[in-house]
Amino acid sequence: MSDTIREQAVGQEVCPCHCCQFRGLTAVAAVDANWAIGRDEELLFRTRPDMRHFQQITTGHTLIIGRKTLSTLPRGLPLANRYTLILSHNPDLATELTSKAEAAIAEGREKGINVAAGNFSVCGDTESLKAEVAVLQAMGEAVFVCGGASVYRLLLPYCHEAIITHYHHAVPDADAFFPDLARLRHWRLTENLGEAEGKHESSVVRMSFHRYTNTHPLMLF
Repeated sequence: MSDTIREQAVGQEVCPCHCCQFRGLTAVAAVDANWAIGRDEELLFRTRPDMRHFQQITTGHTLIIGRKTLSTLPRGLPLANRYTLILSHNPDLATELTSKAEAAIAEGREKGINVAAGNFSVCGDTESLKAEVAVLQAMGEAVFVCGGASVYRLLLPYCHEAIITHYHHAVPDADAFFPDLARLRHWRLTENLGEAEGKHESSVVRMSFHRYTNTHPLMLF
């Protein structure tokens, strides 16, 4: 793993969720009133309070995402100031992303716009993902599982905790869901991390930030 992520993390605010003290995986998700997370391969919400919350938690750390979640990120590129593990069967994805990032940075430079993309690694299967995570956790790195739905289903049993943004709003026709932690045997709501309001489309929505703890997480390796 590159030292760049450690260098970029210098000077960042301390994570309010204390995830850095946690060696296990942490799931991060934003859900509606029915635990929905997406519709038509797009996120349901993009509000400033939630984006700030996500940035504060994950900056300087490692994310695990799938290809569909990658496509929802700005310019379809890994986020800056993070190291991203992308779970994908596409053997050409790493080359494609590198070329895409170089082109975006060059275009931004011509326009006087600062464009940045984070370091990443493409994992073609769960075994290579586990190997990457083992190295990161041995270094004391915080690793966040950030979707989409299939990645959450795959890795949630191995997560020690989940940081969930609950939007007080139900989105019709949602087609991607996060597991309802209130119905899962070993998951407990352990902390309220605050509330906020944000603009969504033409209305204002309320949201609550919660921490859930898995009392019986599985070992990833």
